[in-house]
Amino acid sequence: MRYLFLFTVLVTGVTFICNAQDQPVKTKAHYDHHHKKKLKKHYHDLKCEHHHLDYTFVVIDDPYQQGKKDAEIISTKVENISKNQKTKIIDAFTEFYLSINKFSELGVSERRKKCKELQQERDNNIHLSLNNNQYLMYLDFIKTWN
Repeated sequence: MRYLFLFTVLVTGVTFICNAQDQPVKTKAHYDHHHKKKLKKHYHDLKCEHHHLDYTFVVIDDPYQQGKKDAEIISTKVENISKNQKTKIIDAFTEFYLSINKFSELGVSERRKKCKELQQERDNNIHLSLNNNQYLMYLDFIKTWN
């Protein structure tokens, strides 16, 4: 009986080794394909104090309030912002947030590209409402804002 058990274990082991040699070697690409990290969307609400430089995975819960909040912060960092300029900044950020929410179902690379385009459009709209010195202050601030 003991010999039968050892024989079974030996045959099973040899069979397993022979079958394993017929399998292709799993590459890094194979591993990355089956085990890639799932990136989750970040739902940004007014309690979130973090400002995002990359909006690829961000969904703004309330674009209108977030636009107002961001304009308030910008108006404290950029000198001599008039009420009219502040309104235009609110409009630019609100439109930006509404737009990025529209494209939340795109793939990662397409959404990243679209978000960069929308950021550029937002900054161009803000540039139209600020003088050059104010716009330079805005750009300096926005790069370090987090």
